[in-house]
This record gives sequence, C-alpha cells and structure tokens, in this order.
Amino acid sequence: MLEAIRFVNCQSFEDVTINFATDKANILVADNNTGKSILFKMLKVTASPNYYTAKKRTQLIRRGATNATMVCGFSDGSIGMTVVYSNAVIYRYKSADETQFTNYTEPPAEYLKALGLIVDDRTKFIANIVDTDQDMLLVNSDQKGNDELISLLATNSTLLEVKEKLSNLIKMHRQYNSELIMKQSNIAQTLASLETEDVATLEFSYKASQLLYEILVILSDVEIQLDIVGNFCADIFNYSQLLENIDLIIDLQKIDETLNKVTITEVFDNKLLDLIDCLITSQNLLDTIWIEPANVIDVDCINLFIQIMSTIDSLEVISDSADIEAIECLILCKQILSKLYSLQNSNSEQYYIESDCNRLLSLIATLGKNVKCPIHGEVIYNGEECIPYNI
Repeated sequence: MLEAIRFVNCQSFEDVTINFATDKANILVADNNTGKSILFKMLKVTASPNYYTAKKRTQLIRRGATNATMVCGFSDGSIGMTVVYSNAVIYRYKSADETQFTNYTEPPAEYLKALGLIVDDRTKFIANIVDTDQDMLLVNSDQKGNDELISLLATNSTLLEVKEKLSNLIKMHRQYNSELIMKQSNIAQTLASLETEDVATLEFSYKASQLLYEILVILSDVEIQLDIVGNFCADIFNYSQLLENIDLIIDLQKIDETLNKVTITEVFDNKLLDLIDCLITSQNLLDTIWIEPANVIDVDCINLFIQIMSTIDSLEVISDSADIEAIECLILCKQILSKLYSLQNSNSEQYYIESDCNRLLSLIATLGKNVKCPIHGEVIYNGEECIPYNI
C-alpha cells in the first residue's frame, strides 16, 4: 500500500510530501491551480516514459532545476522513484529486502503493481486514471483499444485479487452488520426495561442529604453540651439563694457609700471605733460574697453584724450635728441583720433537703441500674421493668 509521495522540483512543488492512509480511501481536496494535477502527471509519466513529449516533460521540471523527482514509499518497505529529465525518464526501484536502488529506463512491473496502475502495454492507456487529458474508455477510444482494455481488465491478476478481497469483505461486513443489528435489538430491549431518573434531581437530593447530615451531627454535639451545662448548673447554683445574696450585696454597697459621706467633727469614744472596725470587716465580706455568690452566708458573717448592732445600740449621741445619713446607715444595718437571720434559716433548710435527696438517691440506686429509656427518659431498670423517676 502507498504510504507517502514526495515531490521534489515538480512544477510548483519545490519539496512537498503527501501522506496516505492505508486502511481507507484517500481524497485530495484543494483549490484550483494549487498543484493537484501534478500527482496525475507524474503517475502518467511513471506508467510510460513516452507519455509526454520532451517539451511537456520540460514543463514538469521546476524552473531552475535539472529534473523533477517523485519518490513513493510503500507499506512493505519498498521504494520507487521517477526522475524526469527533458530528454529522458529514469526509474529507480528498491524492494524491502534490497539495500541498493536499481535503475531502469522502462517502469519496472513491481513499481507499477505497488502503485496499483493498470496500463495497456500497446497504447499505454491507464485504465484507473480518469481525467480530460486521455481518452475515456468506451467513450472516445478506438474499437481496438476498447477490446484490449476490456480484455486487460477481465484478465488482470490484480483486479482478480481485488475482486476476491472485495467479495470476502462483503461477506464479512454482512455478518458484522447482522451482529450489530442483533446487539442493537438487545440494547434497545434492555433500555426499555430500565427505569430512568433525573440525574440532576438525584445529585441535588444527595447534596442536600449530606448537608442535613452534617447539621444533625452538629446539633447532636450541641445537645450533649447543653446537657452537660444544664447538669452542671443544676448541681452548683441555687438561684433563689443567689437572688437573696444579690439584694444583700446591694444593701451593703449602700452602707459603704453612706459611711464614706460621714464626717467626724468631734471626739468619739472607743465604742465608735469598734463600730468602724466592724464595718471595715463587713466590707471585706462584701468581696467574699462577690467572689462566691452561690454560697450561703455563714455564721461568722451573721455574728459580725450582731456585733455591729450591739455597738450601734451602745453609742450615745454627743452632738446635735450628727449626720442624718449616718443615722440612715444604722437603720439600714438593722435591716441587713434581719435578712441575714432569714438567710441562716434558709441555709439550714437547704441542708436538710439535700440530705433527704442524697438518702433518696441511695435508696433508688439499690432498686436497679440507672439507664435512659427511649420512652420514659431516665429510669431505674431492675431487670424486668423500667421504673420512671425524675430527680
């Protein structure tokens, strides 16, 4: 099979190579006056050295060159060359197993066979080239030429090989076509039985499900953290006690602000100094209450304010210039003492309640295992049934 042709100094082709496919038909398409006819001219002079006159051979040679050369490469490794001079045509051919070219004055049969040219030996008519430069078979050719060409076509060994190959190819393609029709039918039946889905909708649903799953994971973590925070707060803080402590702190701040406004203008006795010392101590207690607002005020705090009130009751007014705000401060101290007594009672009650709760928890623990039931929540499981309870 012809794989490539190289044209060197052939008319407008200075050095041009055309590659051909060996497994399909090759079609040359180009504009007019671009050199398509050069291929046919060189094939004709390859079929016969006398196909053109010396003048026309000279026209095949590019201006300034001494010859025009066509080199043909074949798929089996053989190479054929046609070298056109003004006064002669030289053929060179080398088979695949040869290392040197052999020169010929007439085209070698191997070269013509490789090119696939069907040439009448008498007329040099090329049967498989159709153009306007040569007679057309059975149209404007003579009768003798027609007889010789028909006989040539009928007995040509290459054509017989081509005919046999084409017959085999037709059978093969018919069988292949039947197999394709069967496969097409099977595929059509398979497709008809399949259920179709909108891929875009499925992709959207899948991405939405992924996003919802990620949100659920986050919400689950949040729920766990909220349970931890809730249990922690329930165990640590006594909110009603905390509110009472806040009221006490506000009253103590008022005392502190009032005492800062009192101006001592006369000599005072040791009892008043004791009172001031007690109030300073109370200021320190303020800091303790701010640091631990959830703790119940202890007995020392209450005793301190009892001492303050005893000192206040023993004071005597020695001057009419006593500050009214100081008196209001003393009244406020009595009110605070009353609240402290109330807090002390609350502290005792809370202690007894917590003791009862601990005792009940210990009793519940003996009944069974503490588990979480999907229906009743937190329950005691004794091996037979769930016993709901709520701490």
